[in-house]
Amino acid sequence: MDCVKVKETAPRQEVESSPRKALYLLFNKPKVSVREKRKVIEALEEIHGFDLPYLYSLMVETLATGHLNIVNGKGEVSGISFSQGKIVAVDITDQETQLGTLLLESGYIHPDDLKEGLNITSSKRLGEKLISNNLLSPHAFNIALANQMSIRLSRTIVDAALKVNFVTTDVELTHPHIDSDALSIFLHDWIASKISVKWLKAHYMQWGDYSLAKSSTFQPTHPVLMTPLVAHFSGFVDYFTKGQSLHQLMDTKKFPEDTAYKALHLLLAKGLLIFGDRTAVMDPVERLKHLKKLQSQLQGKNNLEAWDLMARIAGVSDTEP
Repeated sequence: MDCVKVKETAPRQEVESSPRKALYLLFNKPKVSVREKRKVIEALEEIHGFDLPYLYSLMVETLATGHLNIVNGKGEVSGISFSQGKIVAVDITDQETQLGTLLLESGYIHPDDLKEGLNITSSKRLGEKLISNNLLSPHAFNIALANQMSIRLSRTIVDAALKVNFVTTDVELTHPHIDSDALSIFLHDWIASKISVKWLKAHYMQWGDYSLAKSSTFQPTHPVLMTPLVAHFSGFVDYFTKGQSLHQLMDTKKFPEDTAYKALHLLLAKGLLIFGDRTAVMDPVERLKHLKKLQSQLQGKNNLEAWDLMARIAGVSDTEP
């Protein structure tokens, strides 16, 4: 097939019209400074819940310090606190992940001891009261708190529109916390189990004509390459960086499509791969094939959902009528 490489990046209007699109334009830039990434993060206002894994990863990577506020459709506010690129606190409205509940479920404390701790009059937090009164060991407390943060982070990732804003401010680095290594494991699991393939396919329609390349930070020994999503496919990275467009690569069905989208999203979110040049395929048959694929993506969607998909592909603001 005759292909023409076109030196073209995603339209500049995307950066101006939608901060969320600017977030994903980072996928198309071979060299991005920490300052530029931070500016993109601070400009975000409206996102989708499935954007959060990538956003969390980016904030850890840029050593962010401050508070990320997340507001859902009901007006409920969640807060993620970062210190030097480490997640130190996760506050959400959820009775099931209250520390006392998790301590009881894990068997770290007896119900009577928990009740005693709750009745102690003190300005200290529950964990501190339990430890200072010898009702709970510091080790058990740290395990329960780390477990609480991981569960709560996972529950922020929902299939819904969200509003976010990041406020830069001093935050103390406390223990336990979630560092880059731990978050990479969570990132893999969230992409594997929480982000729907339907969303990924719609999301990557806009990148269908672009080729992929290894980033300047790519290392063949990177731990992400050893994770199940990627390691399961021999030669996955080399295949996806051989110069063809994403549409062409997916059309061959060399790898199971659903898992391939998830593996690709993981590699892009971690910055191991980037989108390169736009590859214009001069073949009417191929164009017709992709138009039919787009048609299938639109089936069953209401007008608002159809507009959202078309806006992603066309590179216009999500909020334009």
